[in-house]
Amino acid sequence: MKTARYFLRHHPEYADFECRFDVVGFTERTGRSGQGEPLQSEWLQGAFLAPAW
Repeated sequence: MKTARYFLRHHPEYADFECRFDVVGFTERTGRSGQGEPLQSEWLQGAFLAPAW
């Protein structure tokens, strides 16, 4: 949120647009051998929207 505020302060031409926030999550699974498998990623596009402030 701080980064979005900083950006909007320095780019007032975007003040009338909604801000879309994406979220990227990572999950590590442990196999039967106890070894961690490669991380699995999930990208939630448009996880939440906020009006430009």
